[in-house]
Amino acid sequence: HNVTELYYFKQKYELLDKGILKIADIPSGIKLSDKQKIQKEAIKAGKPIINKKGIRDFLYSLEYPVYCLDFETLGVAIPPFDKARPYQKIPFQFSIHVIPKPVARPESHSFLADGRENFAPELIKELRVIGPKGTVLAFNKGFEKQVLECLEEQSPKDGKWLRSIVDRLQDLMDP
Repeated sequence: HNVTELYYFKQKYELLDKGILKIADIPSGIKLSDKQKIQKEAIKAGKPIINKKGIRDFLYSLEYPVYCLDFETLGVAIPPFDKARPYQKIPFQFSIHVIPKPVARPESHSFLADGRENFAPELIKELRVIGPKGTVLAFNKGFEKQVLECLEEQSPKDGKWLRSIVDRLQDLMDP
């Protein structure tokens, strides 16, 4: 449990320079975020710290169907097609796992772009597996939100529907 493994810890090299190598050995005077404190506590205790109530509350907040969404993007200096910007997050692949009701088997859907033309219209069409109701889950929802907002810019006619997805996003990082 090296200090370089501490969640978003910017002072790792300062600690390494002082000979502090292990997370458990970080002095109490070093400022840590709440997540970093939990990580340090778990390492010192030798077991995970699980907030069962927080997880339970999160799970009970989900509205079914639940859509587990993940995009893969490219961000290149030279836009590959019209109306794209340099380094814009351009989705070329997604997967969606739909859980229609609690304890139901997920239904899997995916899209992989084929070719160099603007594949946003086809991607949006395939994305329509996401219905008008239900929770849309993502890990690091800020990323998926950015991708959906870029799609909204490219396809104003689908803007209201894409915005409804953004509004229903919940982040798996929260629990």
